Amino acid sequence: MTDKYSVSEDGLTFTFKNIENVKENDDLYTLRVSVKDLAGNVSTEEITFSVNRFGSIYILGDNLKNINDKYVKSVKGLDLTEINVNKIKSNSVVITLTINGVPKTLAKGSDYTIEAVENDGDWKQYKYVFEDSLFTKDGSYILT
Repeated sequence: MTDKYSVSEDGLTFTFKNIENVKENDDLYTLRVSVKDLAGNVSTEEITFSVNRFGSIYILGDNLKNINDKYVKSVKGLDLTEINVNKIKSNSVVITLTINGVPKTLAKGSDYTIEAVENDGDWKQYKYVFEDSLFTKDGSYILT
């Protein structure tokens, strides 16, 4: 199916083709629509939606995004957010920090905290906030 539109008494209906069902397309999307009437008045609306066919979507916090794949002298305030249509069972979360090739399973409550937003009918969001003390040694860090 290709993108198409139709005109009716109520306005214009635009139908998008389905987003291809491949893992790379799982992400957050924003759809913005602007309309202008004959008097020149403009109205704009925006919605954000998730394509989530292959599991959770992860968004790096600003500080983590700024240091990802870089060499830095120090780090503070690292976090990432997980978004899923379903509630995540907290006992199923396993976070591993590998420093210079040596993995360590992180402990919830002491190494990181989880801030959960789980409203009915909405996406479930989990913000993982990591303790600064985890990132004090020189080395190569991999967070999984």
